[in-house]
Amino acid sequence: TVLHFGTPQLRLLVTRGSSGVTLHRKDVPAVRFEAEKVVGPVVNTSGAGDSLVAGVVAGLMQGLEEEAAIRCGLKAATVSIACLSAVSPRLSPASIGLVPSKVSKL
Repeated sequence: TVLHFGTPQLRLLVTRGSSGVTLHRKDVPAVRFEAEKVVGPVVNTSGAGDSLVAGVVAGLMQGLEEEAAIRCGLKAATVSIACLSAVSPRLSPASIGLVPSKVSKL
């Protein structure tokens, strides 16, 4: 999964599966974010990248700095892989560290 976001500087977020993600920014060294520790078995990785992107976007929409938003995305991916379906019923703003009262319907 590749996510381009932000202006005027271009940012590129590249997922690396169980190794986390790398944030690339113009004229700045790349920053690696390790994946969240998985508690329990990995059940299904389908939808993990989509969940990661959704968590990042939700964090950015709530006004978080990009690093904090990326951590929300990593938490969302971790919740996702612990479920048989591609979208976990446990995935919520609270489960990824967002304050539910500040999150509007996306």
